[in-house]
Amino acid sequence: MLRGMPTDPAAWQRLAQHVVDRRGSRGWTQADVAERGGISKDRIQEIEKGVLTSYRPTTIGGLERGLEWEAGSVRDVLNGGAATPLEQYAIAPQDNSSATSVTETPEPAIPVGAGIDPEDLAHRAGLNPEEVREVLAFIEGIKARGTR
Repeated sequence: MLRGMPTDPAAWQRLAQHVVDRRGSRGWTQADVAERGGISKDRIQEIEKGVLTSYRPTTIGGLERGLEWEAGSVRDVLNGGAATPLEQYAIAPQDNSSATSVTETPEPAIPVGAGIDPEDLAHRAGLNPEEVREVLAFIEGIKARGTR
């Protein structure tokens, strides 16, 4: 179970409706979402019924992947907001017929070597910011021991 997730049945009913709406708008079956997200079709059916008020992080992550939602979208919907579809970040194709060949390297989601903002990382991963800070501190401790 993810800490900080609402347990209000109305929030989970709202999530259920968002899941059904997303599937319908994309023409996907429950099996399509389950396969893409790596979770069972039975789990998708449970979520769409809105009867449970708690799921494991792996289930939430699988649901987001299956629906092609940004990480943290389930939490956003449960808290009264909206999911962020991944296609929101898609780049529109350009007519490069007269352009010379240029290869662009996409910017990483989190800049390599940059200081990591625990709040941003937590939001992207749908995690508790304090847990992210603890993990980052642990990693820094390991790095410090390795440089002695």
